[in-house]
Amino acid sequence: MKCGIILAAGFGKRMKKLSANTPKPLIKINNKPFLKYSIDVFNKLGFDKIIINVHYKAEKIINYITSLDQNNIEISDERNCLLDTGGGIKNIFDNYNINQALVINSDVIWNENHIKKFQFMMDTMPTDANAYLALVSIENFVGYHEEGDFIFIDQNNIKRYQRGDSNPLVFIGAQIIERNAFSENEDKSFSINKTWDKCLKNNKLKGFNFATKVLHLGTEAALKEYISNEKKI
Repeated sequence: MKCGIILAAGFGKRMKKLSANTPKPLIKINNKPFLKYSIDVFNKLGFDKIIINVHYKAEKIINYITSLDQNNIEISDERNCLLDTGGGIKNIFDNYNINQALVINSDVIWNENHIKKFQFMMDTMPTDANAYLALVSIENFVGYHEEGDFIFIDQNNIKRYQRGDSNPLVFIGAQIIERNAFSENEDKSFSINKTWDKCLKNNKLKGFNFATKVLHLGTEAALKEYISNEKKI
């Protein structure tokens, strides 16, 4: 697997005023755009191709990517039609004839420790998985203030979190996913949750315990909290 996908097409509505003129992937932390943290993941893992989807203020993101002068980056242009998370990934798979990819969000501040985790995740993906989700405990997802997404049933098998479940886990915006996960789905625009639910039903959705702190800055409140407290991970 040498293809990486970065999801960077959203409106960044939870960033409010901060994303009014600057698309969320280009907001800087420690003088570095969110997007560059994601690009660096794939550069350091030695990926041959990085595909980034764009929609909101796409020209600014494309101009930034062009300035990097990095010939292994491709743009999946969704300016004419925003495809949502699942549709965006499926569109890339179809257009680039990809069978498997590591997909990450562009609003997480990835670091060297995470890159090691990604390598281990790729090395240990269960053979019966169509999608393999990176999960952490709520305590390890800095900037997250909700209840959780999944729980582990055993080492890799997971199910959706329901209120009252113990040890809730959060999807951190990173997954290895295969073309087969989208089989029989003819929709153009859809949430990745629809794909996950189908995989769950077929016992093809698995979880990877990322087991380290992850900094998520997807909201204006989380970014302000990080800056005011100078949190480091």
